[in-house]
Amino acid sequence: MINPSVGKKDVRGITGCLRRAFSLVCVVVLTSSIARAVDTAATPSQADAAAQAADLEALEDEQPWDFSPYRVLVWVVSDNPDLDTTAIEADLRRFLDRDFMSIWEMDIVDAPPSVKTAAVRNLSTMRFEEISASDPVVAVKRDHPDAVRLRIAANVGDYCQNVLATRGRIDEVERRAEEIGNPTIDGVKSRLKAVEGDTITVRDRWSDPATEAILVSRGMAMTLENPDAKIIPIPQSGLVMDAVAAYDKIFVVRIQTRDVPTQISAIEFDTLMRHFGTVATHTCLQRSDIPAAVGDALTDAFGPMVRIEDAGRRSARGLIRAGGLILDPNSPAMIHPGDALEPMIRKDDRNGNPILIGPIDWAYLLVKEPKQDLEPEQEASGVEQEDSEVDAKKEQQETEVVHNHSKVEMDYFAGRPITLQGRRNRRTFKTAIRVRPVDDATVVRLHAQGDEGFPLIGYEIYDKDLETGVYSLIGRTDWNGRLEVGRSDKPMRLMYVKNGGAILARLPIVPGLTPLEVADLRGDDMRLEAEAYIHGVRNAIIDLIAIRELFAARIRLRLRNGEIAEAENLLNDLREQPTSERLADDMGKKQTAFLKALGSRNVSQRRKIDEMFSETRELLSKHINPAKLRDLDADLIAARKNGGRLPEKAEDDQDDDKVVDTTKPTGTRSAEMSPSADFGNFTFSVPNGWNAVSTDRSKTAAMLLLGGKVWQKSDAMIKVDVGNPSAPSPKELAEAFAKQNGGTVDGKTKSFDGVDGVCVTTSSTTLDKPKSLTILFRGGKAYLVMAAAKGDTDVDATMEQIRKTWKWKN
Repeated sequence: MINPSVGKKDVRGITGCLRRAFSLVCVVVLTSSIARAVDTAATPSQADAAAQAADLEALEDEQPWDFSPYRVLVWVVSDNPDLDTTAIEADLRRFLDRDFMSIWEMDIVDAPPSVKTAAVRNLSTMRFEEISASDPVVAVKRDHPDAVRLRIAANVGDYCQNVLATRGRIDEVERRAEEIGNPTIDGVKSRLKAVEGDTITVRDRWSDPATEAILVSRGMAMTLENPDAKIIPIPQSGLVMDAVAAYDKIFVVRIQTRDVPTQISAIEFDTLMRHFGTVATHTCLQRSDIPAAVGDALTDAFGPMVRIEDAGRRSARGLIRAGGLILDPNSPAMIHPGDALEPMIRKDDRNGNPILIGPIDWAYLLVKEPKQDLEPEQEASGVEQEDSEVDAKKEQQETEVVHNHSKVEMDYFAGRPITLQGRRNRRTFKTAIRVRPVDDATVVRLHAQGDEGFPLIGYEIYDKDLETGVYSLIGRTDWNGRLEVGRSDKPMRLMYVKNGGAILARLPIVPGLTPLEVADLRGDDMRLEAEAYIHGVRNAIIDLIAIRELFAARIRLRLRNGEIAEAENLLNDLREQPTSERLADDMGKKQTAFLKALGSRNVSQRRKIDEMFSETRELLSKHINPAKLRDLDADLIAARKNGGRLPEKAEDDQDDDKVVDTTKPTGTRSAEMSPSADFGNFTFSVPNGWNAVSTDRSKTAAMLLLGGKVWQKSDAMIKVDVGNPSAPSPKELAEAFAKQNGGTVDGKTKSFDGVDGVCVTTSSTTLDKPKSLTILFRGGKAYLVMAAAKGDTDVDATMEQIRKTWKWKN
């Protein structure tokens, strides 16, 4: 019977202990069953017996992840010798037991010297390599004849004759080995040989061919080369690596009593991923409040872990560490919907040493709402329950779901092409840690890939709302490629980097988690320079079209007035205007220069530049061609044959309106249009009654009018615009358009010659806003097929005919 004086937190701790005991009982029962099965089987070989014993031992030690408490070590660093672990341990344990009794198995000790030095210097910049650098190790040359056999300290005594070290280092290692009851140091002691001098002298002996191995710190061993060193750890007390292997979380607590008020700082170190979290800071005025301040700092620094069980490209499912031991939904170890987690990966080699470890760059997981059925069950008798009973059961089920829910579902956001997918194995670990922002903002710096000294200046950074899909401008990078991104009402912000309308990168970020985040991107300046040149060429083409039309009108006017000499002079002036061949040659030289400046690595920008030049060449060949000169020559010959004046029939044949056939040179009549009209990258049949007209807008590839020659005086209009997409997908672009124009997105897509399009409809009854819009993405371009009509003019059938006859050219 539980003592009534026991508080709620203590009950939770006792319940957690009972759950762990139940898990251990299950393991013991299963172990006994396996043992009986082994006894009844045929007598195994010694190797099989050893393997079975190892399996049984591993089974006894293994606990379910969600019922396994964290193994926690707290290292205390204090500037006051009287305020050590002994002075605060009892009060600190009482404080932490309120939240972590069933979740943490905790040890509290004074920090090793290397950790003290690093913590006093700067707690926020601590690194694993720094705190483990002082551990003594044996460095063996990689070209040693028995290097393959040298794996542990006992092998050193078997295959090495001498291990050089300073006398002080030897005495220290022997003393620390005796503290753990290993006076022979696994056979290494007999191989140690003292060298006169200091550590530098020992390091210099590495280049001596007669030297087999040396005893130095891990940090120095990592710097040895010619040949490289094979590092062999040796058993002794106080090793940082031993603590890393024995615990899941290590907290470094720094107590600064010389500051007023006393400052308490704590930082978490995740041993599996060898990753330091953010620093949590608290202050107190009285010495008696120090244990509570340390407890608050540890609670804030603690980051609950999730083991990733299954992952897709954009989502993941995980299991909360010790989630089954958590009964309070407000526990610091609980992970809630809306929390942001930092995903991490570790891959080990055959010896258990990491070859890939740490957080994934520019990647976060966002916890989603759990999907639970909270409908209360009906009683077995089938009698309807009272409303109060239903509400009570529903509330009870909701509480149980919160308390017992160890599984979490998450959305995955990444700025790099790295996923959490992959087969699970014993040497690959995938986890995530909940992050806690500590500042109000984070500075983001963009620089060119491979060149930190080349900042990306003036690049636009947008924030995408994850619920509505709407993009909002955060700002533009300054002269140093920097922009401050502040915190919002949600922990994570999904940023898009754009330059010149093109999306260059997607960068998820948790503002305030770190003071600075750096992204190396492939700059887009060369593409922008090429785009500016292409805009200039297209403007020149438009000007040249106008000049040619003006010359043609003046020449025909002279011919109608019988002024043949003046008409011939104007025709000669027209021939001196730039031709399509000349413009194409200039474009070819420029394109070669741009591609050469880009190099062969930037495939994406090369493709975009090629597309721009290709589209401009099509525009050039379509509107600037010899047909205009041939028509004027024919008019001049006809005028000479007619006594110096242009015949009336020739005048009537001139097309004065703006309607043109897009499959033929400018100036021919729309009545001659073929059933399938060519619009550059695509073709479709122009419906009866509709006219294809020319436009001076470079992004408009096709325009059809109904009942008019200019769109302002027409009854309906269909237009196809082509350009760079302003959103990652057609659906997102359609949703943004629908929100801005009060439209709705159709749930079904429509296929345009194999390319699916997303449709948007509005209530527009004018030509100023589309009545229907279909968005297609193809070849890195966005195709907007729009239809607008006055009043109740029906354009749906026309749009359907265009869709059915639509064909891509390449």
